[in-house]
Amino acid sequence: MEDRSKYFTAYFNAWNGRMCEASWCISVSKEHGKVFTIEFANELIEMANEKYKKIFGKEVDFNEVEYDMTDYYENSDGLIRHTGEKKTGRYFKRKNILRIYIDDMPIYENYNGKICRDAAALADSLM
Repeated sequence: MEDRSKYFTAYFNAWNGRMCEASWCISVSKEHGKVFTIEFANELIEMANEKYKKIFGKEVDFNEVEYDMTDYYENSDGLIRHTGEKKTGRYFKRKNILRIYIDDMPIYENYNGKICRDAAALADSLM
C-alpha cells in the first residue's frame, strides 16, 4: 500500500453521452500538482488517456477529472483519515468548467474564464 501522505489522487471518467465508458485513478506526487487549474486538469487528462491506452490497449477519451488534494494519514488502527479540510477539484472538459470544493462545499468556479468565488451563489447554483 502506498503512503498517501506523499500523493494526491486523480479520478478520471470517460463519458459518452449518458454512459461512462471507462473510469480510472492515478496517484500524483504532491510536488507535481499542488494547485488545480484548467491547464493542469487538461495535462492530467492527456496523460491519463495516453497511459490508459498503453496499459490496457484501449483508446479512451477521459473528459472529466476529480483531483483529491486532501492530506491523509493512516492512524494506529490502519484506517485512512484526513487531516484538516477535505479539498477536491473537478474539471469537466466538454463544458470547460473547473470547480474547487472545501469539505464538499463549492468555493471557486472557472466557467470558460468567468471566475466565481462566491460560495453561497455556487452552492445555490448546484442545487
